[in-house]
Amino acid sequence: MEATVTEALDRMAGWWRAERAAARAAFVAQRAGTTVAWRVRRGLALAGLAVVDQQAVARERVRIALAVPDAIDLDALRIGPGDPVTLATEAGGALTRGVFVRRDGQRVWLVLDGDRDGGLAEALELGTLVLEGQAPEVTFDRGDGALARARAARGETARLLEVLTAARAPHVAPPLAWTPLDSALDEAQRSAVDAALRASEVALVWGPPGTGKTRTLVEIVRQRVARGARILCCAA
Repeated sequence: MEATVTEALDRMAGWWRAERAAARAAFVAQRAGTTVAWRVRRGLALAGLAVVDQQAVARERVRIALAVPDAIDLDALRIGPGDPVTLATEAGGALTRGVFVRRDGQRVWLVLDGDRDGGLAEALELGTLVLEGQAPEVTFDRGDGALARARAARGETARLLEVLTAARAPHVAPPLAWTPLDSALDEAQRSAVDAALRASEVALVWGPPGTGKTRTLVEIVRQRVARGARILCCAA
């Protein structure tokens, strides 16, 4: 059984390495031999940026807001929240790496790496800047870390991994009595709630758009809380 989990994690690690390599190759190919102006037109970069707000944040990082020229259509930007970026002067001087946080009208917010040399603040005031998207290395690094933690898992986490990798069948409790808190749930939604309440390790609620998955999940959470459970809800 342990070998099955290990084999599953090995397969996943192989797929993850292949995806990282493909992402790197696509990133390089997309930008090879291009100019900043070309990348801006295709939403891969931003130029002519000016710092309009700057704040210190945790771990010696800096949060900044950059005003984007009106001539640049941010609706075409292909850099989104959480994507790694670099910031440089228009003359080509690299400043720092960071993460794209959000778009705010005709401004963008970034969190930049720490300014340990003290030169970033001064450089940000010198003139307009260029923002470039980077290959998503941080995402893949986090995936590598997750796989390493999975390999080292013990106890309850290890048992959950056995279920998730099909090394062990999930445990399903006998039928139980429960009364819907949302009386408008249809039969399929009630069936999904029932399955989730009886699942000891994991349950999957699947359905096309508009079938009430979120409403069903709300009912599951309410039912669990009513039974004294502590619930952590996570979403993208």
